[in-house]
Amino acid sequence: MKLGKKNLWIILIVLSIMLVAVIHVARHFFREEERQTRIHIREAVKKKYPEAVKQVKASYGLRVFEQPEPSVNGDVQTAEVILVHGLDDPGKVWMNLAPVLLKEGFSVWIMTYPNDQPITESAQFFLKHLKSHNASGTGSISIVAHSMGGLVAREMLTDPSLSYAERTDKGELPAIEQLIMVGTPNHGSGLAQFRIFTEFRDQLRNLFKGNYHWLQGIIDGAGEAGIDLIPGSKFLVSLNSRPHPRNTAPVGGCPAMPWVGWAKNMRRQMQN
Repeated sequence: MKLGKKNLWIILIVLSIMLVAVIHVARHFFREEERQTRIHIREAVKKKYPEAVKQVKASYGLRVFEQPEPSVNGDVQTAEVILVHGLDDPGKVWMNLAPVLLKEGFSVWIMTYPNDQPITESAQFFLKHLKSHNASGTGSISIVAHSMGGLVAREMLTDPSLSYAERTDKGELPAIEQLIMVGTPNHGSGLAQFRIFTEFRDQLRNLFKGNYHWLQGIIDGAGEAGIDLIPGSKFLVSLNSRPHPRNTAPVGGCPAMPWVGWAKNMRRQMQN
């Protein structure tokens, strides 16, 4: 018996929904296995294409934010602020806050990192660049972190294996005066399962900027961060079993205009 075209489409749609449902259930029960598989794929790509890895990673790191206009209080830049972006964002989220901080007399630095890799690796990457930053004689620092960036900073400051506090006491790392987390999902977000859309936006932006590499979508992480962000993940359970770093302020909202007042208030405190 022949199937009509309409019936065939209905069958295909039903099978597609069933396939998506099976994949979703499998990912729920084998989350860590999927995470490890993604790590193995990324490491295999990095091993096979070392030059591509070098090219992509050259765009990451801790860099000073500069703009043509001089700051209002440029002669009193006594405090530093490091801005840390979140998932699938190369730092564009700071386009409003960074200039205001600079004009208020802060020394502003932007931290960019392979944001799709495991959050633990991003924390190690942050610590490595913070150590190099300390070699320039940096004093106390404030961190303002957006979304997943807050988890990266928390992991860096509290992971016992990284020994941040002990290394700070020894003078190996600069002291973090305060950590301000903007819209950080400290207990995860179910939306992380749909990060494919933000990944597409991120890679599309890189393509139009002219610094795109066809392997960038894997080299900057194979989606392990998205698994870490799912509520109840092994990473979040471990992170939330530790106390917050001292002087931590979780706040909601977007890091744009509300932070103008914060920057001015910080400037007044420095002058008193």
